[in-house]
Amino acid sequence: MTGLAGTGDSKKSAVTRELFANYFKDLGIKIEAADVDNKNVAAVMITAELPAFSTSGQYLDINVETIGDAKSLVGGTLIQSFMYLVGDKQTVYAAAQGQITVGGFDVSGGGSSSSKGHVTAGMIPSGAIVEKSLPAKFVFENRLYLDLDDGDITTAQRAAAKLNEIYPQYMAHADNANTISMTLPEGQSPITAMSQIELVKVMSDAQATIVIDEKTGTIVFGANVKVGPAAIAQGSLNVRIDTVFDVSQPAPFSKGETVVVPTSNITVDEKTAQIATIAPNTTVQDLAKMFQALQLKPKDIISILRALRTQGALKARIISQ
Repeated sequence: MTGLAGTGDSKKSAVTRELFANYFKDLGIKIEAADVDNKNVAAVMITAELPAFSTSGQYLDINVETIGDAKSLVGGTLIQSFMYLVGDKQTVYAAAQGQITVGGFDVSGGGSSSSKGHVTAGMIPSGAIVEKSLPAKFVFENRLYLDLDDGDITTAQRAAAKLNEIYPQYMAHADNANTISMTLPEGQSPITAMSQIELVKVMSDAQATIVIDEKTGTIVFGANVKVGPAAIAQGSLNVRIDTVFDVSQPAPFSKGETVVVPTSNITVDEKTAQIATIAPNTTVQDLAKMFQALQLKPKDIISILRALRTQGALKARIISQ
């Protein structure tokens, strides 16, 4: 990762120096690792998901995270990097490059600093191009298998019943909550069968889910999230340390020196806890209004949601990203 505004890895990061020394060597430029200045560069780890049936030329979104001690990746650009499968370091499956998008900021100046979100990780939309596709086999002994993205017994049973109603020749059967198996008729093209199957509409039994992105403080509620009776007490403890610089002047003819003496004043302010009561059958809209009335920050909302889930009042699955 290059182009960082002095927020890259420190000189302690030997990995970064070696990586960029090798990079320049591949370009025909001989440079010693000890001569590489890390402050505008950072060593990062890049990962991506290679979907099924991906072919050469398709683009993938990639995740980028620091592996050194860089302070921030804001404004950085990933130089061309090759991506491999876990366990296979010989074959290049994708090539990555591009400008990173970070969900936050970290600024400083004049001894003061301000930060928000996670600035040592980010993503590059369409940042990798597939170089080699993976072989995909989906017909096994004349049987075609349909896997659900979100496993659910009710949804699988509904899908099998609907397929048997429209295309009885496939003899669809729900094997479990994730897989539906079908028999491929003699002479039937698998691609033709798949194109027919994907047009079948089935009502999905979606699980109540809350998605939390702690890097950006984003919280997304599903429409079917319900909350049981509960009481929430929210308070905060603020500790502030102010440093005042006083001047110590020596007595006349004492041969002493004038020195600056810092004096620290510590103030502790514990606010009164705010209490909110949740009635039965509370909806997402009601929960959002309550959080707004309490003027909560995203991190406080995340803590409350997890506490409600642990207590049992929140009837939803929490997914953290």
